[in-house]
Amino acid sequence: MMKIVIATRGYLAKELKKSTEHILGKQKDLFAICAFTPQCENYNKAVKDIIAKYDREDILFCTDIDGGSANNTLQELVVANNRLHLVTGVNLPFLIRILTINDGNVTDNLNRSTRPQKMELLIMML
Repeated sequence: MMKIVIATRGYLAKELKKSTEHILGKQKDLFAICAFTPQCENYNKAVKDIIAKYDREDILFCTDIDGGSANNTLQELVVANNRLHLVTGVNLPFLIRILTINDGNVTDNLNRSTRPQKMELLIMML
């Protein structure tokens, strides 16, 4: 089973995790890193600790902003390790999808989870 780590600057990661678990229940494979906060002043160490702890499993890191500090750090790590994966623009619908289909091939799961996201941002003209 793939581990999923939400990593954002500030507390968005924790709140996304809480909202996801409010809908789906407790998720043993879902983690949050609230980078650059008093609870996580050493972001690089927090990331490397998770990678070391789950050294034989695929890990999907989900960040909020492409080009943001949390994402940039992960890009360097992911490129060097084929069991690490990175998605940016994380949101609640994506997390629900990836957790409910987390059942096999990582690439297939990512494609199935991200495809609908590309269509869901809508401008509501009322």
